[in-house]
Amino acid sequence: MARRKSANIGKIVAVAIAILLLLALVGGLVMYLKGIISKDDITDLIEPKFRVTCDKQSYYADSDNLIVLPSSGRLQFDVLNAESVTVEVVPDIDFEFTVNGEKHHFFEKEKITGAFISTNDVYGGYFFIDCDEHNFDVLNILKTLYGEDSTIEMDKLQSLAIARLVVTSDKGETISIHLQCSQSGITGVELDKDEINF
Repeated sequence: MARRKSANIGKIVAVAIAILLLLALVGGLVMYLKGIISKDDITDLIEPKFRVTCDKQSYYADSDNLIVLPSSGRLQFDVLNAESVTVEVVPDIDFEFTVNGEKHHFFEKEKITGAFISTNDVYGGYFFIDCDEHNFDVLNILKTLYGEDSTIEMDKLQSLAIARLVVTSDKGETISIHLQCSQSGITGVELDKDEINF
């Protein structure tokens, strides 16, 4: 009887140790893969969703998306879970401005893709917005649309998210991303000290 109890206890201890070792192995594997596999990668295995990624951020069709365009560099947008896409940039807000003394509205232009994306920056599974090639100051965007030599005057805008990037999949799914530009070429201010003394 005593031998049976000690044999059973030995089996229970062996099973418990095996379970603990298995849990430690799984935990170590999860910690190792944590930096390599993202939540989106796991979602893609279970239920793939059309999305666009840029700078480790995913943008989906059912989300309110916004990107602040930097003053330099190239933003690469990767397209996932779509055979092919069309990429367009359209006006997002309407505002009034004058070009050579004549009044205009931003919504006059249905598509303004050329002011943001060059045709040679669009590939099969990805595309670029080249912030070195294009200047995303609102005034420069208007000059791109109406001509470099145009005299353009405009009031201060309420929102600098003047345009919207629209990526449409071959299945008709659409991801819309608001593009925030700068009014005067200044996109932000960084301090070199943590405090300011007056």
